[in-house]
Amino acid sequence: MACYDNIIGLARQDCPCFEVDPPEGYNTSNSGIYLADLKPLDTLTGYGECGEDSIWAIMQNAVDEAVKMFKADTNAVLLQHFKERRTKFKGTIGERTSRETFTTSKTYAGLRLDCNPMRGGTMKITAIGTCFSAAGTVQFTLYNSVNEQVWQDDLTVANGFHLNTLATPIEVPLYIPFDDKHEYFLTYEHNPANPARKNGINTCGCGGFHPYFNCGSPMWGNTFTGERAWANWLMAGGWEGDTLTDFDEADNVSNTYLNGITLQVELGCDTAALLCNGEMNFNTDALALTKAYAIRYKAASLLAAKILGSDKLIRANVVNRETWMKSAAEWEAQYEKAVLYIGENAETDGNDCLICKDPHGLEVKTNITTWSKPMHKSGASAYTGEASYN
Repeated sequence: MACYDNIIGLARQDCPCFEVDPPEGYNTSNSGIYLADLKPLDTLTGYGECGEDSIWAIMQNAVDEAVKMFKADTNAVLLQHFKERRTKFKGTIGERTSRETFTTSKTYAGLRLDCNPMRGGTMKITAIGTCFSAAGTVQFTLYNSVNEQVWQDDLTVANGFHLNTLATPIEVPLYIPFDDKHEYFLTYEHNPANPARKNGINTCGCGGFHPYFNCGSPMWGNTFTGERAWANWLMAGGWEGDTLTDFDEADNVSNTYLNGITLQVELGCDTAALLCNGEMNFNTDALALTKAYAIRYKAASLLAAKILGSDKLIRANVVNRETWMKSAAEWEAQYEKAVLYIGENAETDGNDCLICKDPHGLEVKTNITTWSKPMHKSGASAYTGEASYN
């Protein structure tokens, strides 16, 4: 979500603080929009003081919170107009037991995941199960198919199965730019003194489920349900090698043994990526300015609530509470309109994960009649809402 970094600035003015610095990037705005330009925010005092509880800190907190709320609110609105192409999966991949010991002449081993390359699709690994021969710790490393290290940590292993719940889940996209394989490799150094167990995927064929690993004919061409629905998103197989720098040359076909590893995963769509996919271009993206104004309105509304509820800032800054309360209500209304407008006008270009719902199946109808659509730099129309009270 880096596209929301510095989407708006706090204030245009130079900070007169000397002892304590203001928030980093306080006067940087990629959109050219600043929070303090709104009336009556432009009448606030206290810009000469920085640090905790200063107006600068409160403004920055309001912007940070506004971005989080904007993501949540736009996700909710987007799902009124779009649906996920595939059903989400939350569960496990791999068997936790095996009577057979894994053996190899290679230096490294692990599993590989070939992903359905859906732009906007994500994989979150919340826990990694290990199935080895003895207790200890083993360093595991996750690489992608362009030989980039994505994650590394030491995990606990035992004589049998042990589940390592990750304090910080691993979250990666299913689509890897500038690559035609879209794979991830979870590896460890093979230790003959403590070999892994040769666990695999349930291959009994029950219910017609026959997992395999073949990049030329991926499993997700079919539809799977229940505990096997992960196969709609990826294929899982074994990997062995002597180096950790040639994953791009891995064979297209593999076995379905997971070499002592199981995964607890969540597979689905990153709805927010529909609105934030790379940098925002405020010259060519007709919705970019709308997003910036929406975040400013929400931040202003939150800032007004913080100021009105503060026993430190009221005397200095709030002369007319009714004006502040009226402005806060207007800002909140403008924010809600902007969020609805964005949800109705978002497009799925660059996202393979979401598709438009059948308009006849929508239950929520929006009819926005108060939009102002001035021309911005590129000539494309975008909502600003400034005419309402500037």
